[in-house]
Amino acid sequence: MAAETKKQKEIIETEKQVGKFSIVGAANTVLDISLFNFGIKFFSWLPWQANVFSTSIAMASSFYFNKKWTFKDKSSADALKLLKFIVFTLFSAYVINTGMVYILTSVFTTPGIWAYSIIQALGLGGIFSQTFVINNFAKCWGIAFAMVWNFITYKKWVFTK
Repeated sequence: MAAETKKQKEIIETEKQVGKFSIVGAANTVLDISLFNFGIKFFSWLPWQANVFSTSIAMASSFYFNKKWTFKDKSSADALKLLKFIVFTLFSAYVINTGMVYILTSVFTTPGIWAYSIIQALGLGGIFSQTFVINNFAKCWGIAFAMVWNFITYKKWVFTK
């Protein structure tokens, strides 16, 4: 019975962490996508360049809020913990996320074009350009894949108790 109680507590703790991680992730996603589009529109950056900028800012925000709130890590930000966070997050941001953005905006644009056809069917083609839809379609897929990677690596290897 005691083992079940401990297991139940772990499940409840993980569920709470997933909820908090999702809130932090949603806020960082808004920040990330806003900066991504800002870089493209106002600096004329290529999508992958804007993505490197936006994910770097979101990464710093993510470390702070996941450490303090999601995983309630009260230890000092020791060098090893910070290094692990940076390595896992850089991989997530620059390989998984940016890789998806590059692939879906430069190599395999068909899914984004299909997404744009849905936008047109909804009568929103005059509001959102094809390029905007393809770029943001790619960005959202990059975020989704990176999010799964981040939760698993942060819980298992970065913010451990």
